[in-house]
This record gives sequence, C-alpha cells and structure tokens, in this order.
Amino acid sequence: MRISIKRLPEDGEFEEFDLRRFRVGDVYDVTTQFGLLLVVAGYAESAPAFDRAEAADHSRRSTPRRTSDDG
Repeated sequence: MRISIKRLPEDGEFEEFDLRRFRVGDVYDVTTQFGLLLVVAGYAESAPAFDRAEAADHSRRSTPRRTSDDG
C-alpha cells in the first residue's frame, strides 16, 4: 500500500512502531495493515499507485517547420 504522511504522532504515541524514517509529505510503500493503521489514525492518506514524472508532463516533441525552400 502506498501512503502519504500527513503528520507525525506526538512523542509517546505509537511507541510500538519506529516512525523516525517517515517525513511529512513523502510517499512510502508499506504493508496494507500498517498503512491502514496510519490512515485510520489520521497520520497518513492513501497515495496514488504511481506518480507521473514531471519531465513527461512538460516535454514537447519539436517538429521543424517546413518552408517553401525545403522542397
């Protein structure tokens, strides 16, 4: 399951889990059970299965313009 971290728990909450590697706004692949636990607790939200590459969003194929001199 892919999740996006919305916020981190306060100190003392979720002590049984080591959440130090998680950063707010980042997307992680986690087990379904763990992901659902974080979503239900309000610390994460479900993330899309894949992110579109920014370069693909802005790329354009350049086609040279034909002029009457091109033949």
